[in-house]
Amino acid sequence: RIWLIYTDKNVLDALKQRLQNWGCEIATATNLAELEQLKASAALPQLLIIDYQLDDGVTGLEVLNKALLTNLPVIVNTANHDESIREQVLDAGYPLLYKPLKAPALKRMIKRLTK
Repeated sequence: RIWLIYTDKNVLDALKQRLQNWGCEIATATNLAELEQLKASAALPQLLIIDYQLDDGVTGLEVLNKALLTNLPVIVNTANHDESIREQVLDAGYPLLYKPLKAPALKRMIKRLTK
């Protein structure tokens, strides 16, 4: 069971399809409000995959903190190779994968985090 938090609908749909093809149960959110609704209505996931940069200058890390989901396994995804972003994500204790997500790397990371 994986929750995806992305604002880009194309990325969200493609990633959802790939993970469903791998046998994963997927739920999605595009912002904090949707994530809070998901949290209230569904069992917590085994893993969250979040985009670092969401809409309106909000980061995925901020959304995780506000939703009180920092205790779950998380993969952070970004296209931005800025060193400060990498440091923020790693300091928060999460692995970082860069866009475009490569299927073998994603599959390895999912297996590692959900054992």
